Amino acid sequence: MLSPQQQDAEFQRKFEKTNRLLLELGWMQVQQMPNYQVDAVEKLLDLYEASKPMGNVDRPLNEVNEIMLEHIFSPLVRAFTLFRMSLQPSTRAVAHHVEAATHHYYNKDFFSCVLSMLPALEGMLVARMGWLAGSGIRRPPFREVIESLSAATTTMPFFQSRFELHRDALTAFMKRWIFASHTDIDTSVSYLNRHYALHCMGNGCYYTAPDCHRLFTFIDVYIDFLAYENGIGAYALIPDQEPFINARVNHYVSIILGDEPLSTIRERGASLMAAHPGFTIEMNPPDHEKIAATGERLRNEMMQRVLGGLPTQ
Repeated sequence: MLSPQQQDAEFQRKFEKTNRLLLELGWMQVQQMPNYQVDAVEKLLDLYEASKPMGNVDRPLNEVNEIMLEHIFSPLVRAFTLFRMSLQPSTRAVAHHVEAATHHYYNKDFFSCVLSMLPALEGMLVARMGWLAGSGIRRPPFREVIESLSAATTTMPFFQSRFELHRDALTAFMKRWIFASHTDIDTSVSYLNRHYALHCMGNGCYYTAPDCHRLFTFIDVYIDFLAYENGIGAYALIPDQEPFINARVNHYVSIILGDEPLSTIRERGASLMAAHPGFTIEMNPPDHEKIAATGERLRNEMMQRVLGGLPTQ
């Protein structure tokens, strides 16, 4: 039986090792992953590393995705991340992007999922630096975002080592994948890259289900980093009586099971989106009945004008 200090040391060893090796495959490890999943990932990566000198070029991309999927797919995990985003000042304003992405994800609309999350990543990174749109100050470039993360300190000295591990994993992933030059990413792994996607630089698929999983894990690691940095949302366990979380778990499960009318799911999803302060509700959405009635009225008016202008006999 390991002591608490030994358990923490073992966690740190695995976290550093798996994130270093997963970086090549476009993945990150989240600290809340169960031990059996972390052990399975570590074993898989050890086998892959051992096979490289023998000329193996088959990267275990699908295998990593399958192992990590149980954690990433969990409605409870996804709801907990959104709850913690709602607590952090720098992520609260963009949490509705991730809420929408989560709805898209469970509806298997992976294209919309990725495109909902990518702007949120950039928004929450610059918001952490205090930047606001309309402030008259130039948005911080990527270099300054990395410098800010690298210079970050923690308000929780006991977790200094974990804080540094999360900080280093985030900056490495950002440099290698999300914010790298689109010419530098390994497209045999993924086209998931901020520049490539948001500027439509090609027809490569950056919106697979594993790409969604990569973005979810990045956000999960980032939220853990923020918790270590400022102490907000540093939960040891997921709260089991939190209405914010429970409402979303129930909603996500309904989407997965498809056991409710689409109109009910849409209405409840809209209500959950409206709970985010950064989201603006559309007050006049297109109404197909109103559209049809307007079209019929205009056609009738036109016919009356035409008929009214005909000569009488």
